[in-house]
Amino acid sequence: MRVAISSDDKKSTSYQLSNAKGFMIYDIDEEQVRNQFYRCFSTPEYSRNSRELEKFNQNTHQIIKALLDCDTVIACEIDKELTDELNRAGIETYVTEEKDISKASELYASRKLDNKQKLGYQHN
Repeated sequence: MRVAISSDDKKSTSYQLSNAKGFMIYDIDEEQVRNQFYRCFSTPEYSRNSRELEKFNQNTHQIIKALLDCDTVIACEIDKELTDELNRAGIETYVTEEKDISKASELYASRKLDNKQKLGYQHN
């Protein structure tokens, strides 16, 4: 299973998924993190220019494109439109208050990550 956690600094969870600079990607197997790497939007494959960022829909497609090989994405906040698009692409979304990405990945792997979104919290 591959999990992406939004991050701007490779250490903490970025607050809003749609504004993240990149993702820490974790390969999780049998409740353990097996591999990890950082995927940055500034790489040519996933680059976003200012014209694309002006259109939310374009930004949404870039995020989904960057996450197509992932099963799950975790962030502190994910707006409803992006959540719906990710879910349609087969990517599960988790919204958490956990700021430490290493801790969030371990909690997810052990199935102990609290998911505010699944608990019925409203997100704009």
